[in-house]
Amino acid sequence: MNCHELAEFTDPGAYLEEKNGKTVWESFEYIWAEMPEDEPASLDPKDYAAILAFMLSAYGMPAGDTDLPIDRKSLEAIRFAKPPG
Repeated sequence: MNCHELAEFTDPGAYLEEKNGKTVWESFEYIWAEMPEDEPASLDPKDYAAILAFMLSAYGMPAGDTDLPIDRKSLEAIRFAKPPG
């Protein structure tokens, strides 16, 4: 939250709206490779998954029964879908 405002992920036209129909892997890979800007890929993959899960939650997506996976195959099987309403 030091680098981004929550509105960047929740307001109309926000980041996740642009991802509608794309795989969760695409966002995970981008966040992992580019963030934080001063030390890309410096966090544990589980931390990047937790950040992405928080973004999804803030966007109104329901939480699952398990943690968000970190492997490519699993994340490619999940696609963004705009929540109803």
